[in-house]
Amino acid sequence: MRIGVFSNTYLPTISGVVRSISSYKAALEELGHEVHVFTQGARGYQDNEPNIHRYVSIGLGLPNDLPVTFPFSPSIDRLLNDLRLDVIHSQHPILLGNVAQQKARQLGIPLVYTLHAQYWHYGIYMPVRFLQEPYNRYITRRVKNYLRGCDHIIAPSNSMHDLMVEKFQVQKPIAVIPTGIDLKAYEQFDRKEMRKKFGWGNDFIIISTGRLAPEKNWLDLIQVASQIIQNNSGVRLVLLGDGPQRIALERQAAELGITDKLKFVGMVPYDEVASYLVAADLFAFTSLTETQGLGTLEAMAAGLPVAAFNAIGTRDIVVDGENGILTEANSPTLAHAIERTLKDRDQMEKLKIGALKTARQLDIRVLVKDLVEIYKNPMRQSESRG
Repeated sequence: MRIGVFSNTYLPTISGVVRSISSYKAALEELGHEVHVFTQGARGYQDNEPNIHRYVSIGLGLPNDLPVTFPFSPSIDRLLNDLRLDVIHSQHPILLGNVAQQKARQLGIPLVYTLHAQYWHYGIYMPVRFLQEPYNRYITRRVKNYLRGCDHIIAPSNSMHDLMVEKFQVQKPIAVIPTGIDLKAYEQFDRKEMRKKFGWGNDFIIISTGRLAPEKNWLDLIQVASQIIQNNSGVRLVLLGDGPQRIALERQAAELGITDKLKFVGMVPYDEVASYLVAADLFAFTSLTETQGLGTLEAMAAGLPVAAFNAIGTRDIVVDGENGILTEANSPTLAHAIERTLKDRDQMEKLKIGALKTARQLDIRVLVKDLVEIYKNPMRQSESRG
């Protein structure tokens, strides 16, 4: 099959959406399919994979650090007429998502769409507060209308499937397909060697990954870590990622007196993230706005138990007492739960085994076959996973 993927973001940007596209592109190509990605411009960046087509984009210094892409390109229009795509897979409901919808209609081919984010929570990025609610209402209407124009919709978790049905009254077929994990990426790293490389010694390492932005609720995670660090010697928190909230988080750590126990690693190339996860002891996460909890699944692939708030997306992967810890969205409660588990080696070992079992069930080489079936028959109704 020839598949066209339209996304407002792709490499060199690092995000969950980019990881999803990149992972499935590689898995689809491994099966012999041809995947073309249509995405933002990236001046100075050299693509090292085939079939990446870029629109012009410009950085506006927005709080989310993402460029704005101009959805017009005569050369790409000509290319689309020649490619003879079988299906278009859109990753966003605006900008290049609009192009994807328009081109699918013009070419007479199916449009598949993955709802990656709860965009109606992103009003916090509006420069003035009184615009936040109008934005949230606008994007909610936009997403609802966009869903109506798709032939098949992919939800990255059962929670998002249910939310789309309840919030948007979606009548189109919906499939639940999480972003899969390539387990081989984790097997190449030796835990002892990585811990020595990072200088972690015998400390208990709590790790988390993601964009350092308000919607990820990092302030609560710092609070959780502070309580554990103050009550337990030899505990450290390591954060992978960067973003507009980093300075505020560093300030909070200083106020809580844990600066020397908190390491901001910054942005890490995706193929190096696994080395940090393999070397850590527990993954902690306090976001309340996830769609699938990709970071938690990556942690489980490294054999890490996950400690998190019981929130949409996260609870689709984390099962309390089986592969991790789930608590109400309360920092002291989560901190107490983690502390109890730290002192119970048998429980920690049980959770590690459960985490690896969950990761194996979501191997991308299995999930990609479900995606291909949707591409082949987008009007077929799918069942939720789990």
